[in-house]
Amino acid sequence: MLKNKINLFNTLNGRILFLIILSTITLQIIYFITFQNKYGELGYTTESYYQDTAINLITFKSYSQGDPPVNTAYRPPLYPFTLAGVYTIFGKYPQLAIILNNLFIIISLFTTYLIGKKISPSIGLISAILFALDPVIFVNANRISAGSQYCMLISLFVFITINNFDRNITLKNSILSSLILGLATFTRALTLYISIPISIGIFIVQKYLIKNLNLKKTIYCILIFILIQILIIGSWMVRNYKQTENFTYASMTSTHLGGYFIPLIISEKKNISYEEAQKEFKDIIEKDNYSNVSDNKKHNIVTSRSIEIIQDNPINTIKVMLKQSPVVFLNYPQTSASIFLNNEKTLKLNTFLVDYHLSKSSKMDVTGYINYIKHYAENNLIFPLIHAIVFKSYLILMMLIGITGSILLLINKTHRPKAIFLTIMMIYIIVICSTWPTARLRLTLLPINSVFAAFALTYIYNYLKKIIHKEN
Repeated sequence: MLKNKINLFNTLNGRILFLIILSTITLQIIYFITFQNKYGELGYTTESYYQDTAINLITFKSYSQGDPPVNTAYRPPLYPFTLAGVYTIFGKYPQLAIILNNLFIIISLFTTYLIGKKISPSIGLISAILFALDPVIFVNANRISAGSQYCMLISLFVFITINNFDRNITLKNSILSSLILGLATFTRALTLYISIPISIGIFIVQKYLIKNLNLKKTIYCILIFILIQILIIGSWMVRNYKQTENFTYASMTSTHLGGYFIPLIISEKKNISYEEAQKEFKDIIEKDNYSNVSDNKKHNIVTSRSIEIIQDNPINTIKVMLKQSPVVFLNYPQTSASIFLNNEKTLKLNTFLVDYHLSKSSKMDVTGYINYIKHYAENNLIFPLIHAIVFKSYLILMMLIGITGSILLLINKTHRPKAIFLTIMMIYIIVICSTWPTARLRLTLLPINSVFAAFALTYIYNYLKKIIHKEN
């Protein structure tokens, strides 16, 4: 197997892949040095949760925050445990976390190539290029956050699990697939429920597309796949209940719901501003004496009230999610360009962007683009402006061509089983991310959408080639 991997880089495709990886690493080094010089050893880190938790794992041997330590259930634990392991071996240097993140990105890029290669080698290469072009990979890698590790695990999960949609299901592959998914969910809670649609998808593909269904074997493999998820997720929920008296997988869910998503639903329903909706939701939770209870009970209050509002307003919930979904594709990481400005220009730009975003009626509001461009031009921010135009255009293209690719791949009889799996993954990720859409969450979608986009580009190229050939 190792010999095959070495031989890969002796082929033309292998050399191209090597150049893609080398170019990405070069950019990673440039970004790493720039972020370190500008923001210090923690990089572009806006919160210290992961770093503090990792240090507490080493110091107090507990998954906790603060000193004295307070046990936490806010986020899943794998990334802090990974950092704690690295810090224990090499020392408590935050730069190591940034270096590790960049390594995770390179592994994700290579795995994206392997996923695309299951369709064709050229699609694998194009997938890798499209993955490497998204500036979010460089920004996210330079912050102590779980996004890069999660991206790697999701790409590995897709690479392994796609086999169960492409040929007869095996117990070995089901176990390995579920273990990787468990590690991913142990990194971020986004994939908490994805085993359900995937299991349904496997059964449908095995029965109606592959048409060589061993019913007993298929059901057995699916049950093992789900059972492993229940054990992994359930064990952490039990731990959280024992430590915090909160039977939840990640209490940050209430932050996402109460702090962002639910006010949007209220705003949509009553046609009021987001700020007014926030105040209304605060009034709702105050009926449960929110201000005077413990943090754990606050989580329960916000979660239960949020679920009630979602259940009572399904249409408005769907409307909000549909409006938010494009943001996952289109959210442009401004820092990918502004990091190269001097401190004075960065401060001016950040001040303008704060006011600009506050003036937007929604994340998809483009009415202020003229003022946006005017401000950049007047303040001689030519590089950030060009960078924004180029990569915003790229993100729009990736969204459109990725969706097109998913349809084309579903139409293709040969690759339809793969397309069903990738489409399930993409829809699930978009739906969950639409409750809190940011550029960093696009990392999760990138290995999948890159393959779809690569397939569409290849299809369009071959189609145009045929037309030109006929005319000649």
